[in-house]
Amino acid sequence: MKKTIRVHRLLAGIVMLAVASGAYAQGLEDYRFEAGRYASRGIESRQQVFDGYTNHWERREWTWHSARGLFLLSQPSAESELLAMEAEIGNQLLLDELWIQPGFMKEFAQRSVSVLNSPSRNELENALRDGDALACLVDRDPLAKVLLAQLPEASQFRRNRAFFLCNEGRMIFVLACQSKEEVDRLRSHVQAAAEVVRDFDFHRGLAGVNTSYLAISSVQRTDPFTLVATALQLRCSWLMVSGYNDWMLPGPVRAALSEVDLPFAFISGQSVSGGVLYGLERYPDIQDNTIDEALDAAEQGGGFYFGSLSKSEEEQAARYDGYILGGPSGQEQIDALNAPFVVHAGEIGARTPTSMVVFLEKGTPPTQDSVMDAILARRAVAVYEKGVVAGPARFRDAVRMLLLEGVCVEEQLGTGVAVDAVIEGRTLKVRLRNRSERVVRGDVRVRLGETVEIRRKAGPRRLALAPGECRVITYPLSFTPAAGGRANLVAVDFCGEGRAIHALAHVELPAVIEMHPLMLDVPGEIVYPITVWNMSKRNEVPVALVVSDSSSGEEVLTMSQAVRVRPWQTAHVDLALNLEAGDYIAEATALGTTTKGTIAVRSQPGEVVAREEDIDGDGIPEIVMENDAVRAVVLLYGGRVIEYTLKCRDENLLFKLWPEKPPMHGKPGGTRQFYPYGGLEEFVGYPYIGGNIVYQYKVLSSSGSYARVKVWANVHGSKIAKFYTLYGASPVLEARYAFDDMTPTLNVIGINPLIQIGPSTGPEDRYFFPEEHQVETRPELERYYGRALFPKEGWAAGYDSEMDISLIVGYPVDDTLYVHLWNNHPNNKPTPYFYTEIQPWIELKHGTTTHYSYYLFGRDGPWEPALAEFKALGVATKTDKLWPWDYR
Repeated sequence: MKKTIRVHRLLAGIVMLAVASGAYAQGLEDYRFEAGRYASRGIESRQQVFDGYTNHWERREWTWHSARGLFLLSQPSAESELLAMEAEIGNQLLLDELWIQPGFMKEFAQRSVSVLNSPSRNELENALRDGDALACLVDRDPLAKVLLAQLPEASQFRRNRAFFLCNEGRMIFVLACQSKEEVDRLRSHVQAAAEVVRDFDFHRGLAGVNTSYLAISSVQRTDPFTLVATALQLRCSWLMVSGYNDWMLPGPVRAALSEVDLPFAFISGQSVSGGVLYGLERYPDIQDNTIDEALDAAEQGGGFYFGSLSKSEEEQAARYDGYILGGPSGQEQIDALNAPFVVHAGEIGARTPTSMVVFLEKGTPPTQDSVMDAILARRAVAVYEKGVVAGPARFRDAVRMLLLEGVCVEEQLGTGVAVDAVIEGRTLKVRLRNRSERVVRGDVRVRLGETVEIRRKAGPRRLALAPGECRVITYPLSFTPAAGGRANLVAVDFCGEGRAIHALAHVELPAVIEMHPLMLDVPGEIVYPITVWNMSKRNEVPVALVVSDSSSGEEVLTMSQAVRVRPWQTAHVDLALNLEAGDYIAEATALGTTTKGTIAVRSQPGEVVAREEDIDGDGIPEIVMENDAVRAVVLLYGGRVIEYTLKCRDENLLFKLWPEKPPMHGKPGGTRQFYPYGGLEEFVGYPYIGGNIVYQYKVLSSSGSYARVKVWANVHGSKIAKFYTLYGASPVLEARYAFDDMTPTLNVIGINPLIQIGPSTGPEDRYFFPEEHQVETRPELERYYGRALFPKEGWAAGYDSEMDISLIVGYPVDDTLYVHLWNNHPNNKPTPYFYTEIQPWIELKHGTTTHYSYYLFGRDGPWEPALAEFKALGVATKTDKLWPWDYR
């Protein structure tokens, strides 16, 4: 009996286990993600204070932040840093514990006073009958005790003080110090600072700003209009850019600022060998110039060269206009040279930017000429983090005095009222905050760019802001059809008490229609991608497409489609076009705007195949596309073309390291450095954004007159798709790109083949570019170098004169900022290889799709016949652009 029960229990357990196992195996949908199972305990903060004596009396405040058991961060308070600045200024002026009453310099500078040294009571009272007086006293003077008694006790016992006493409009200005030497020194500083205030207007600015806006860079980029808005928040009225490609910005930016009549000086510049150039229209190539070439450019173009302080003893320094002051430690050397200087603010990010203050004669507006004149005349100071000032003693010490006094320099720079403006959706929000301790009255005025409108009447608005009051004003906006695909600006002024405070808001809206600028295809049905952005209030956008013969202008195809898309959203549409062989212009129109693209259709006799093949045996297939002329291999790491082999010569025309591993492979940080698979990739500064990501793929056409494969990836939200096509028996390989939802921190991307024509790279390789005049370059065995090129046609040619092999590359030139040539060299660590890059740099179009295409066309023999064959394909574009970048 017991045995039977045990058997039954065992069978029941087996059944229950089987049921349970089945439930777990089949019920995976019942598993849930529990986000709050282990909640973070957050960050704990503890405030710390020291108030006492070290080698001087000081007060320091800081906060410890701790989290996750081991994380600890210490941050000083702004108040204690301000107190430290005050103490250091007194130390630098040899006036320890110096206290200046707020408003002292403002009142003193605008009055005529009689100066009295250690006066008696009667002498001071007699002087006050005729006007205001300055009493210079040491603490042992009988009158000092009477006047100091008016101060709070804490200020009475400071070592050096400057304050004023008032009675019915009459003023006594008092300098009270513990020694005659100190009072004489303080009087000299006060009078010198007052003279600067009377004679000059102060204009703060940022010099040596690197925007990285038009550069391929792994550092933070800054939109030029965001930069201007930030500068205005700092109460700057000018800035000088000097970063990579920043010389392209000032012309278009000035044109944009003129739309809203914003008084702001945007000054052109560029870093060059040994220093920085300012004030030119065109600059020497940033990657390939010498100091002598930069100096020649400055002298011939009316610009200014500021060199490194470390080069001040070299013979070339006699030609410098000034020097770059890298920090306060260079003050002594600048003084010894008695030379003008500029600073280098660098990137405007989390780090505190170094600024400059130029002193212009009263009423002189800041312009490129007036700012440069002041700098060259040594009427400028540098202001570093925490209020550290450097520059000529007259202006440096005046600014130090004004920093202690506070009121005068704040009023000069207009910091009493903070004005910020931002466009959110279709609303302009203006935020005003009264930072002063009195009521401020003024008018708010809005000035609109040519593509922006206010949907209701909005004239000047009179306001009275109480002390500390913050107020937000909103304006409903609308945009004209021309607003898409450009920056749209709104300027805001707060005008009151004789001063205008400016703010700038802007929004970049996507173009209503984005379409492929350049495509090659075969006769028949062609898939033509467009992206529609809806700036209307309706839920659909009517799109009309007209395809015309590019030679005759005759319409060969028309179609229309209502695209369903919500307001201020995008939709992707693939249009089916049926075209015969020929050259065409496609024009898409929607919401009053038109966009154009070029389509070249060619019959492609011959057979091409595409297949999967795991060439390196790593379990991830490569895609091989092959015809009688070319064998192309797509590596899914980075979705790049890794081989483009000319079969008649069995020569891969692209540099590749794959399947070998780079030197840093398998080491911490290895993939954060150059990871040279090679081939045709996209470049945003090494390492490439998606260079080590395995792309997904789909073979769209595996055989026939063309083979086509799509590869795509989502790289932290940035969506990149590429379509590679090899045609018939032709050597042309087309790469079509579609970039969507690209992170806003990326603005420029390069299409980047690592080229190696023949078995090696060297001076036997010749490269040709169609600028205004044909340019020829060659790699050099002694060095690596880069060069910016501005072609008038969308092609470049390479020719190995020893191997007699040519490579033509093509791209849509109107959609290209410029072409960057890079000749690499083994000395360029960590990229120790010879190869050449011909990179078209393109500006990404945020909020919509950026379409682009790139072509490889290899041939044995000279490059001229190869170019002729390439042009016959219909994808060699031309441009008449004057500027590579425009905000419109």
